[in-house]
Amino acid sequence: MITSILDSNLSSCAGVEILLGMFPSDLSNHVLNSLLDLGCKVYPAKTPEDAINKLQFHSFPITILEENYSMQIMQLMACLPMVIRRNIFYMVIGSNLETGNMMQSFILSANFIVNYADLQSFGQIFQAALLNYNHFYRPFQNASEKISQGRGN
Repeated sequence: MITSILDSNLSSCAGVEILLGMFPSDLSNHVLNSLLDLGCKVYPAKTPEDAINKLQFHSFPITILEENYSMQIMQLMACLPMVIRRNIFYMVIGSNLETGNMMQSFILSANFIVNYADLQSFGQIFQAALLNYNHFYRPFQNASEKISQGRGN
């Protein structure tokens, strides 16, 4: 089982645990079903408070939030120490976002953002974004681990 999104064996998101924080709607059902179709282990939060409780007691490698779901969770994600945050893929979904816009992602401290209008392709968008994140950060992670173990080369 893949427990880290920076695992060198990550080739899909099958088996990866995801916290999903979205208000109940047809859109959230579509996102949930898309993730389940990809083989992900999805933990939908019933309320923002439920999501916070889940985050306090479990380290989710992926967190997906609706843009107005919980400012407290968004602030938590933005303030995590980078050594922890780098191991979390954080996605925000909303109507005021442009899918893949890196500047909006940066402002929200997210790794990737998706507009509601693009949810028909959510599974493909999500999987591509996750694998791109893995390919981008994995070499950095490997180098950091070698340095921390005293093997700089």
